[in-house]
Amino acid sequence: MKKLFLINIILLLLLVFVGCKKNSPTEPQPTKPPGYQEDIPWASLDGNPWSIHHGDAQFTGRSKYAGPLLGQIEWKIEIPTTNLSHDSFLSPIVGNDSTIYFISYKDIASPGSFLYAINSDGTIKWTHPIESPSQKNSSPPIISSDGVIYIADWGSNLTAVNIDGTVKWTKILSSPIRSMMNLDKDGNLYGFAGDGTLHCFDKDGIEKWGLSLDDFGSSSSAVVFSPDGETMYVTAKKLYAVTRTGQIKWAYDQFGAHNWESTPLVNTQGDIFLLEGFAIVSASGVLKKYLQADSSFIPDYIDPTVDKTGNIYIGGANRLISFDYEGELRWSKNYNVQHAQSLINDINCNIYFFSDQNQITCVDSTGYQKWQIQLDGYSYYSPAISANNRLYFGTVRGTKKYFYSIK
Repeated sequence: MKKLFLINIILLLLLVFVGCKKNSPTEPQPTKPPGYQEDIPWASLDGNPWSIHHGDAQFTGRSKYAGPLLGQIEWKIEIPTTNLSHDSFLSPIVGNDSTIYFISYKDIASPGSFLYAINSDGTIKWTHPIESPSQKNSSPPIISSDGVIYIADWGSNLTAVNIDGTVKWTKILSSPIRSMMNLDKDGNLYGFAGDGTLHCFDKDGIEKWGLSLDDFGSSSSAVVFSPDGETMYVTAKKLYAVTRTGQIKWAYDQFGAHNWESTPLVNTQGDIFLLEGFAIVSASGVLKKYLQADSSFIPDYIDPTVDKTGNIYIGGANRLISFDYEGELRWSKNYNVQHAQSLINDINCNIYFFSDQNQITCVDSTGYQKWQIQLDGYSYYSPAISANNRLYFGTVRGTKKYFYSIK
């Protein structure tokens, strides 16, 4: 009996020793390459595969999951529309139960604009009508980690919708929010209105503060966060850095007053990439570098993306180009990238984009084409990647509107 007792004690000590050694903080950690992009914890958004336009609070367009593995259309659903509107879908989002949410406007059904909730098999769960006098909505939805969907419309309504389609609260503003909205780590909501006011609301829709900036920029204006969540960058006529308490830190106007046609991107190192002027701006508001593109490159108002190694991808009417994390040109390939949309990438550094030939294309990090699919129409705004390796987006062609799942 004593012998068995001693053996058990020895085995227990060995297990403790091995466990401590395995978790030792002094054990060498794998070396990450320069420019590596960490996934930034964001309590108000985490848990959802794709919570917001362009994927995360920094608008990187990068997914934590692999994209489509086969490059095939899984399903598409038609949504009857009333006219030839070229941009009557907004960027979709995906909740933690794989439900897809998107806004469609200029539909045949009254009142013409709706928030859709779609199951992963393409069936409609519910629709929420949106009252908008112009039947137009420029701000894509956001879904929080606690299951609340925020939408803003041109009727100056800001609405919080529960995941069952019921309304949690509605706030009527003096001017509609027209920017890409964002949530800070605590769940406070930020939106930039057409009258030049940056708003901050708590989870109950109570305004915490409003900050008057200069004139509004464009429907591509955005509120984008720094990696630590303490500073937001707002594209008005200038690029503003604003604290979470509503104080202006600095304003960058190197290019002069203009309308923004693509959203900025912030990498893990805190650098801000502005497609307007191909500039990298530091967190202190200082120009770090101009990106020297191919001389034949024609930029076309396309949101860039950054992969996990820090490489930046930018599209144009005649080129897809890539820069490394320091802003040095990696390659330039002859791809026609459709204007007014967003490049995105997945965990494997595969890049997805649309062309003017109504195609969606997947290329790897070297620019090699992996697959291409012919679609029925153009797609605008940013697609979404889900945890089930699906890519979701809408297309428009004449009076035909379709929403796709690519597997």
